[in-house]
Amino acid sequence: MYIGTIHGLANRFLLTHGVNTAKTIQDEKFDELFALVEKNPQCVSHIPHILLDEAQDSSPNQFHFIFDMIEPETFYVTGDLRQSIYSFRGGDPRLL
Repeated sequence: MYIGTIHGLANRFLLTHGVNTAKTIQDEKFDELFALVEKNPQCVSHIPHILLDEAQDSSPNQFHFIFDMIEPETFYVTGDLRQSIYSFRGGDPRLL
């Protein structure tokens, strides 16, 4: 079981397979972690179930990572369209 941010999960996948993410983390370019996972698809571990809370603040990159790269067997997504506060960093409640 993993509980944490979606960026943290991408980082965990990468580190587990020996991909150095130090500069990406240091530069706080967290969305670049998704591109690194895409370049290293072998690092994605099977995750059968995902719960995504506060999905109204997720970006297209985050949805792509979850649904196209991880491809969970089942998922539960929860969010409130009226509470989206992260549009400045790509959060898009229309993805719900």
